[in-house]
Amino acid sequence: MKIVFIQTLLELGKWAKNVDYASVQVRAVIRDHSPNLILLLKTFPGYMDPNGEPSSEPDNGKTLSRMIEVTEEAECLVLFGILRSTPEGRFNSAILASGTGVLGVYDETHLVSDRDRPEFDEQEHFVAGGRLGIFDCGS
Repeated sequence: MKIVFIQTLLELGKWAKNVDYASVQVRAVIRDHSPNLILLLKTFPGYMDPNGEPSSEPDNGKTLSRMIEVTEEAECLVLFGILRSTPEGRFNSAILASGTGVLGVYDETHLVSDRDRPEFDEQEHFVAGGRLGIFDCGS
């Protein structure tokens, strides 16, 4: 199995720019290296919106759609993190996707607590997940 990790440029509050940059990098890696799995940064689109609030999106949001789109023509999986909003609350999630859709979602179970810097205290912003992520990736 060939695994590639992509360290992307991250600019806070610049969701579109961050996702565009990552999409270009994913396409280049697929073209040049034909990986089986691509790993992106945790919440690579950005943690905060332009107003300094944690940015999140629904399960069928633009980041997921974009990652499915860039892997459609390759037999490749991509694992990436986003801040995901659901009726139950906001989660810090890892999503495993391919060109055919979502293979699994893991909601972070152990949230980081930083009482000295509340803006980084995940317990103040997110709901903890209830299970570890084990995904069937096929044969």
